Amino acid sequence: MSEGMPLVSVADLSDWVGEPIEDDQDQRRAGRVLTYAQTLVLTYLNRATIPAGEDMPVAVSNVILQVAARGYTNPMSYANERLDDWGAGGAPVEEMGMYLTATEKRLLAPYVAGVNRSGLGVVGTYRGDSCVAGGWVPADDGAPIPWY
Repeated sequence: MSEGMPLVSVADLSDWVGEPIEDDQDQRRAGRVLTYAQTLVLTYLNRATIPAGEDMPVAVSNVILQVAARGYTNPMSYANERLDDWGAGGAPVEEMGMYLTATEKRLLAPYVAGVNRSGLGVVGTYRGDSCVAGGWVPADDGAPIPWY
């Protein structure tokens, strides 16, 4: 999907994670991680690439870097880890690997192609059947509220 020039370099990723990426194998892996992160972000933005001559917003390059950094430094998506008597942890999201967080999606939202941001719109209010059990809505204090 993103056949054009890479939007973020391996040197940029190296600066972002704060460690050198010098050996050939690490360079290749970093390049693949950046390609995936760029594809993920551009897909979210409904774009094939950022056209030549168009300035890429800093938010877009920062999200690409953050997604790539997660993929480069924590490819198994461990939520926690220990050293003595080795630990590990589960993935923080249902899908393993690289993903966009809710904050990253909010940062990218103004740059999504093909979205009209003026005029009337629709706001979804459906919360799913799981929030209403037997005509009652769960509340924070534990006392259910009747669903009318």
